[in-house]
Amino acid sequence: MFMDGKYLELLDPKLEKSPAASMMVEKVLHLAFTCAAPTKQGRPTMKKTAEVLWDIRKDYQTLWRDRVISLNSDLRRSQ
Repeated sequence: MFMDGKYLELLDPKLEKSPAASMMVEKVLHLAFTCAAPTKQGRPTMKKTAEVLWDIRKDYQTLWRDRVISLNSDLRRSQ
């Protein structure tokens, strides 16, 4: 299911289906698979894992903020 791009179906059905949420889930799942590598050499360090998670958070917040700004702009134009 993950390889088919249907990873959101594995999670909470209440999770919003937005580009920001999709990006976040895809990156977190990719990190999870990397962390589950069979050998220590294939897994990231805890420091690298924390850095990746902070980057994912930052990217999500940026996409979410841009979406809110866009929706607010569209709303103002329609009034």
